[in-house]
Amino acid sequence: MVGADMKGSSRYHRGPPQWLVPVLLPLSWLYGIIIRLRNAAFDREMLATYRSPLPVISIGNITVGGTGKTPMTLWVASQLSAQGWHPVILSRGYGGSLVGPHLVAATDAATLVGDEPLLLASRRVCPVVVCRKRVTGARFIEDLQLGDLIILDDGHQHRWLERCVNVVLVGCGDEGAAHAFERGTLLPAGMLREPRTQGLRRADIVILSQRGGDPSLVPSIRAVLARELPEAIPVFSATVTAQPPSNREGVVLSSQTPVWLLSAIAGPEVLEHSMSRLGYRVVGRTYLPDHAPLSSALVAEVWREASLCGAKVVCTEKDWVKIPLDTPQDLYCLRVDSRVEEASEFIREIRRKMERDLV
Repeated sequence: MVGADMKGSSRYHRGPPQWLVPVLLPLSWLYGIIIRLRNAAFDREMLATYRSPLPVISIGNITVGGTGKTPMTLWVASQLSAQGWHPVILSRGYGGSLVGPHLVAATDAATLVGDEPLLLASRRVCPVVVCRKRVTGARFIEDLQLGDLIILDDGHQHRWLERCVNVVLVGCGDEGAAHAFERGTLLPAGMLREPRTQGLRRADIVILSQRGGDPSLVPSIRAVLARELPEAIPVFSATVTAQPPSNREGVVLSSQTPVWLLSAIAGPEVLEHSMSRLGYRVVGRTYLPDHAPLSSALVAEVWREASLCGAKVVCTEKDWVKIPLDTPQDLYCLRVDSRVEEASEFIREIRRKMERDLV
């Protein structure tokens, strides 16, 4: 039975429970000391890094949880492809068992390559390579001549591979993520992967990722950036567009049909925001931890419970690629696409920074 804690209210907790925060704060302080020392070692070139002959663009963030990196990675790859580049996306393959390097095929299993690399490959925008060691992955791309540009997915904290451009996404689409960024508390008591100031000062470009929710959260995020971001660093805004969900046969779900949400992503409330904006009525939800597997048995269980409400099951594209193809239930996928609002200026900024670094 799908547990009651996974359905009902649309609220999704971001970070540890408040009562646990004081207990975890000493661990956050220790973690902060370690990360600061690590960053200082890279800054002072005490740790050796690899410089690829290919330009490298990193797309990442400084918080845990979803900020829209995957759709942004796809959009940047498609924009640069349209300008004559041949990008290759390099991912760690989180959640997959392969060490790599491995060129991802759309037919690969998510358990092998990870759900996000499989989603990226299924869009067929450009080649996708997974490798636990990004430097090894970069050399693999170079040796096989897979492209002339590397896009490092979720690479801001991975400093062993040098890059021409650091693009940092800041999530401002929901209250929990925005407040966690403002508080600036490190893991495990908070949601920051590294000290906020250190992370922002390595950015070449910042994108405010509005993945749905309350736009009134943006000014407070901008206030933090105004205090801590170097003045010359440009800040762009990104929007996410969702298409009405469709099944494997391409049939679009009627907005009159009640829906049950199934999701194993960070910040699944964005799925609910998207469905509400499209005019769908959510009657239930099953929210699992980020990257959790979705077996046929689990999907069948959720489908049966949704059927009791006369609802159809809808999941995100990242969840969709994990569901076995032989699952017989009629399921629907919500596809989302991200784009920078000032698209032309953003791409010009990327190209300027690449050309500056390649001189």
